[in-house]
Amino acid sequence: MPGVAVSIDMGGTNLRVAIVDEKGEILCRILQPTKPERGRSKVFASLTEGIKEAMVKAKAKGLEPLGVGIGFPGVFADDGVILGAPQLSDWVGFAFLDALRAAIEIPVFVENDANCAALGEYWIFRGDLPDTFVFMTLGSGIGGGVILQGKLWRGYLGSAGEIGHIPVEPNGPFCGGGHQGCIEVFSSAVGLKNLIGRVLDEGVASPFLSAFKERSPTVTPKDAYEAAKQDDFGARRLFERFGEYLGIALASVVNVLNPPAIVIGGNIANAWEFFAPSILPSLKRHTFPYVAERLKIRKAGLGEDAGILGAASLIFAKEACLP
Repeated sequence: MPGVAVSIDMGGTNLRVAIVDEKGEILCRILQPTKPERGRSKVFASLTEGIKEAMVKAKAKGLEPLGVGIGFPGVFADDGVILGAPQLSDWVGFAFLDALRAAIEIPVFVENDANCAALGEYWIFRGDLPDTFVFMTLGSGIGGGVILQGKLWRGYLGSAGEIGHIPVEPNGPFCGGGHQGCIEVFSSAVGLKNLIGRVLDEGVASPFLSAFKERSPTVTPKDAYEAAKQDDFGARRLFERFGEYLGIALASVVNVLNPPAIVIGGNIANAWEFFAPSILPSLKRHTFPYVAERLKIRKAGLGEDAGILGAASLIFAKEACLP
C-alpha cells in the first residue's frame, strides 16, 4: 500500500488534521475547533481521536499511515516536554511526545508550528529555495523558523526563530508574552491596531481610519487590506508603516545570520503588495547596503497549508524532528 503521513497543524483556534502523500499532496482534511478552554486533557483527547480518525480514513483508501507529524504552538525540550505555549498555557510541563507515543501505535514526531511552516516551504519548494533561509509567519502574532544548510536550526532549548520578539522600539507597547517594543506589537494582526494610532497621530485621515475609531475592536487586517485595495490612503499608509517595522526587525536577522533569502507567510501576507515595498528600504537603513542588495525577500507559496505540509515532512523528509 502507498505510504502516507497523518499531519496535524494544531493552533489555539483550530485543530487541522490531514492525510498527506510523499509528494506533498493533501488527500483528506479534518477540521475541528481546538477550544483550549476545555482544558488539556479534553484537547489532547480530541487530538488523538482526530489522528485515529485520519488513520482509519487512510486505510479505507488503501493507504498505509507511516507516521504522525504534529506542528504545535509551543517550544519543546529535546525530550518532547513543553517548555512554553502562550495559547495553551496549561500544557507547559506536559510530556507531550511521550503521551502521544503511548496513545498512537505508529511513529509520532512533533515540532513547533512555525518551524513546521518553514519546513513545509522548504520541502515543497526545495528546488526554488536556497538551503539556508529565514521564514517568518505573520498572523495574530509573529512566528519564525530558520533553515540552515538544509536543516532546521532549533537552537538551545528549541526556541530559535522567535523573530516576533526582536525588539524594534525599546519603549513600545508590550506583547502578549510580556516583551516590550518587539516587532509582534507592530507587524501582526494585533500590531496593526497599535499602528493605526500612530498613523492617526500623523494627521492622516481616511474612511478606514474613521471606521476604526467607531468600531476598533471589530476592525481586522482583512478590513485594512480591503480598504487598501480601494486606494484608501490611511490603510495604505498603515501597511507602509507595517513594512517599515518589519524591515527593522529583519535587519537584525540579516546582521546575525546573513541568509540569502527571507520568506514571509501567514494570513497577513495576503496584503503583500502593500507592505512588501517598504521592507527593503527600511532594512537597508539598519544593515550593510551590499548585504541588503543581495538579499531575496519573497512571499511564501503554501498559504495556510505550510504547517500541515511541514508536519508531513517530519515523516517523509526527516529534515528535523525531535528524536
